[in-house]
Amino acid sequence: VVADSSNFDRQWSLPLISAPYAWTLTTGSRDVVVAVLDTGLRDDHPDIDKSAIVAGRNLVSDQSSTNYRDNISSMSHGTMVTGIIGARTNNGTGVAGLNWNVSIMPVRVLSSSGGGSVAGVGQGIRWAVDNGADVINMSLAWDANSGDPGERFVVEQIEYAISRGVTLVAGAGNDNGRITMPAAHPDVIAVGAVDKNKRRAWYSNYGSELDLVAPGGSQQSSNSGGVLSTDVVSRQLSYSYQQGTSFASPHVAGVVALMYANGITDPHTVREILLDTAEDLGT
Repeated sequence: VVADSSNFDRQWSLPLISAPYAWTLTTGSRDVVVAVLDTGLRDDHPDIDKSAIVAGRNLVSDQSSTNYRDNISSMSHGTMVTGIIGARTNNGTGVAGLNWNVSIMPVRVLSSSGGGSVAGVGQGIRWAVDNGADVINMSLAWDANSGDPGERFVVEQIEYAISRGVTLVAGAGNDNGRITMPAAHPDVIAVGAVDKNKRRAWYSNYGSELDLVAPGGSQQSSNSGGVLSTDVVSRQLSYSYQQGTSFASPHVAGVVALMYANGITDPHTVREILLDTAEDLGT
């Protein structure tokens, strides 16, 4: 199945993970809710279906606020991540999302510049689970510190999410080193990044805690080596190529959402199937 989106031929990441074949089985369901714990979202982007957005939360500036809008003027991290999971597809323009039908829950745990607290991530996980999320994507990272009370709180919330049947996915980090939290937690699917030739991206963290790799891009040779998605460019709602495990993670979260739409909803089964069917790229 080929998506009718004007930039589909530039989205090398989708055929790399056999998305067109997956779409012959399911293109997703609005009954599946993916929480995007990130910088927020520009839900006025023309390639983001506002009717697909469910109630979100702002846990950065005002914990009682439902205003999850990312107010940055260029490079909206959360909007990029959201577009990979579920941009409008088959609408003749823009980019294709992995899910043509899905519900997105924006949970703002990072400022537009990427700042936030570890405890805030834990609060975001808890809020998402308690408000109906099926899948949680966390394109964020910090160095593991088991003695940090905030990290212990996050661990408790991860375990709570798994107990409620929620699958958690996180980027492995961009330090060319060891896996960061929350990806390092054994109940979170840790995702590293590869380029369009299925080689480990130069920045992607690695190690025994890594579960999968997915397209994250590498722009060392050309800008088009990055992942194309919905974005804000010079204050304009547009598209851009970016690179990072931040953009590999939503490829996996998007596939997980397709699995949920197809009736596979147990986090342990989801992980098992992903690991069993992934292409082995070697060490």
